Amino acid sequence: MGKLSTFDVNDIMSPSESEIYQINNLNLNEIHKMRRDELLKSDFELDHLNDKDKKDMQDLLLKNYKVFSKSYKTLGETSAVIPEFSLLHNFPLQTKPYSIPLMAKKHAQQEINNLLEAGIIEPSSSSYCFPVIFIKKKQNPNDSNSEPKFRMVVDYRLLNSITETFKICLPKISEIIKNIAGRKIYCVLDLKSAFFQIKLRDEDKRKLAFCTEIGNFQPTRLPFGSKNSTSYFHTLISKCLNGITGKNVQFFLDDIIIAADSLCELKVTLQQVFDRLIKFNLTLDPAKLQLCKPEITYLGFDLNANGFSPSEQNVNKVTNFPRPKN
Repeated sequence: MGKLSTFDVNDIMSPSESEIYQINNLNLNEIHKMRRDELLKSDFELDHLNDKDKKDMQDLLLKNYKVFSKSYKTLGETSAVIPEFSLLHNFPLQTKPYSIPLMAKKHAQQEINNLLEAGIIEPSSSSYCFPVIFIKKKQNPNDSNSEPKFRMVVDYRLLNSITETFKICLPKISEIIKNIAGRKIYCVLDLKSAFFQIKLRDEDKRKLAFCTEIGNFQPTRLPFGSKNSTSYFHTLISKCLNGITGKNVQFFLDDIIIAADSLCELKVTLQQVFDRLIKFNLTLDPAKLQLCKPEITYLGFDLNANGFSPSEQNVNKVTNFPRPKN
């Protein structure tokens, strides 16, 4: 059974610096400098605010450059929660690599190179080996000339079948929505490549090795698709935000929502959340931030000062669902 390190709810201290971040011999200060240098005012969509409020928010966001990452190289890394992959037996499992579609080959090579360079994966000679799937991402309808993009996913179904379950209770979406609805202004924060921010134990890396036509590799961070990844990540964010969730802050996995009745209140709460994320060396994706909105869609619901309602997109899915013909 997966285990968690003991945790005092009154002690929200980050792991030691020696545990928290070491990529390609870069120390934490160098990583922070890289994060600062890659961040731009234009990364934040704030044009709906007046000039004064826009400048105030830009100043707050740029001051907290340590909490933003735009690349794998500057991604957060924490050992505040340590996953354990306990298997029902120790017989190595191997499968042949899947063929990479021709249109995905260029992306596959680039993605693997980027992950290697950032230290998120490493070459492997493990006796465990699982195949990789490249899934085409949805293309922006307004950008039909852009090259297709793909998401790399390891097919861990065989490994998952012999992995012991680490069970947790995820919060009810209905309760999250009730707690956060009816406020005048909202922000939604999205963690960058969320699972990749959790370090793996050395003894578990080989169990999660994967094979491609390019070569065999193993993750150094928690991968998407492995059993219990969601549970461990939820536990991490629960630990990180312990004591500040409530009517102003809620989260579901890697999506954190902040609500307030004024911009001043929002900025105070936003700084509290940033401080916690920085302590745990977790980073947000600036491209996915939704900032200072009077109405926002979150977990399938539209939220505003009047309360909440099912999002128009979800309503359309129901109303446009084909009627039975017999």
